[in-house]
Amino acid sequence: MKKFVYCIGFFVLFLAVGAGFYASYRYGAAQSAGQAAQAEGKTDDRELDVQEAAAREASAGVPLESYAVETEAKAAVGYILKEENDRVVVYCADGTTLFEYTDIFVSELPYELQSQIRRGKEISGSAQLYSFLENYSS
Repeated sequence: MKKFVYCIGFFVLFLAVGAGFYASYRYGAAQSAGQAAQAEGKTDDRELDVQEAAAREASAGVPLESYAVETEAKAAVGYILKEENDRVVVYCADGTTLFEYTDIFVSELPYELQSQIRRGKEISGSAQLYSFLENYSS
């Protein structure tokens, strides 16, 4: 009979320790969520400042400081599709910076699209680019 009482006591102790760990986990998660919400408000202001600074530098002719900001600036302008070795190659809007090689054969595209790509088809925005790539990829 004593073994049974001890087993029940250990089981209750185990449940109490588990409940304590769970409660401390939930409390910590709630605190970090609150801190993240406060930091998010500050982060949004910082991100806007970085974007405004990048826009000012780009308009003033000053080179951009980070690759991410440079990539976002180019993505906002658009892309150019060109042909190289019968494949579609994506360049940034400047026409010289390579963005991506594709496995799309120009010869397999419709004739009208082939002539546009050979002349340098302009695509505005990453949504249209990925839509094109998705539609014509095999």
